[in-house]
Amino acid sequence: MIPLRFFVQDNRVITVCGRQLKATEDRVRQLQTQKVSPTPGGFVAGYALALSERMAPTITDLNEQVDALEEMLDADKSGNARSQVSELRRDAIVLRRYLAPQRDALNMLSAQSLDWISPDDQLRLRDSADQAARITEELEAVRERCAIVKDQLTDMRAEEMNRNMMILSVVAAIFLPLGLISGMMGINVGGMPWVGSSLGFWYVSAVVVGIGIIQLFIFRLMKWI
Repeated sequence: MIPLRFFVQDNRVITVCGRQLKATEDRVRQLQTQKVSPTPGGFVAGYALALSERMAPTITDLNEQVDALEEMLDADKSGNARSQVSELRRDAIVLRRYLAPQRDALNMLSAQSLDWISPDDQLRLRDSADQAARITEELEAVRERCAIVKDQLTDMRAEEMNRNMMILSVVAAIFLPLGLISGMMGINVGGMPWVGSSLGFWYVSAVVVGIGIIQLFIFRLMKWI
């Protein structure tokens, strides 16, 4: 945040700034090439509008980045969207923190009854305050959209984890009885079926495969898979 201080009198305006601002250069070009309000109040209002115009491309870029993230989610391509949305949300919060005081200051200034603020200047100051309020609202909208995108990412990850857990559960449910059957057929006790048959292994294999197919059919009927 770069503070800008104004010393205003009826016939002069003195500005003091710690660093050079591009909005100052824009305002100087306007004074040199365009017909602007000659009053101090009109100068302050024009300067505030120049600041808002400088912010407009940044706000547009933030909205476009959020649009791109939403398109990625619609296409089920999250990628590194989580880090991007966190960065965008942080940028929107920081910018709003700086612009909200500017909006409040312009609103307070437009309501003041000062000698160097004419009725026309008050209208210009209100217009500048409205521009700052619009940008602040857009930043708030960007932050809310980022929060929605983040919630969608969380839901997508949770849904993916639930789907993977469902697959693992189905696989475990299929192989659990099969493992029980193969384990029982492998114990070294008398009375086991097909011990003396040369086709005993294939009989057991057929039983296991048949049970697996029946389980898959039941799971499909229950819409588990």
